[in-house]
Amino acid sequence: MNNNNNEDDDIDSLTDIEEEVLEVAIAIKIYEKQQRAIRRQCYTGRLSGIEFVQELLNGHPDRMYNMFRMDKEVFIRLCYTLEHLQLLENDRHVCIKEAVAMCLYILSHGAVVRVVAERFQRSPETVFTHFKRVLKAFCHLANHIIKPKPQGEAPLEIRNNPNFFPYFEKCIGAIDGTHIAAWSPAQKQISYRDRKTQVPPMTQGYLWML
Repeated sequence: MNNNNNEDDDIDSLTDIEEEVLEVAIAIKIYEKQQRAIRRQCYTGRLSGIEFVQELLNGHPDRMYNMFRMDKEVFIRLCYTLEHLQLLENDRHVCIKEAVAMCLYILSHGAVVRVVAERFQRSPETVFTHFKRVLKAFCHLANHIIKPKPQGEAPLEIRNNPNFFPYFEKCIGAIDGTHIAAWSPAQKQISYRDRKTQVPPMTQGYLWML
């Protein structure tokens, strides 16, 4: 009989604790809602963030480029790609276009978060959260774009030139299509001296096959 009474007391105690936890959680939610309402009172601009982006998309092309350093078509394609690859998704309050626009605005102009918050009529916390979110998506997008070329034979410019072949037979081309100025290490400069005893820079940077 005593055991049953103890069990009932424990159940009542757990119920009281749960009610207290629920009351605290509700109080926190009410406080957060009040704080958001106070913050929203600061932003009384005519256009919301997404309305500002839509105005730029529908306006003169130069405005889009001046704001985000990106043409309208490239911006739309970027947002579509991020969504298609599931790197970004629409938030309950902020869509992909607005999030990408806020991030590009910061990257393009070095703007501080509070300036972007005023421009897009968002709280600094919202701007910072979505800036990190989009920046992380850009880093993942790089893995889909920056890929090494498939290994194959050396370019014809190397194979058909006796000055390069067979010395560069394992080269597959210049890095990213560019030539990079390079100098030989100090301990090996004797091997690279020309007839005037100078060490010329090696102006062609090749990407070697592993």
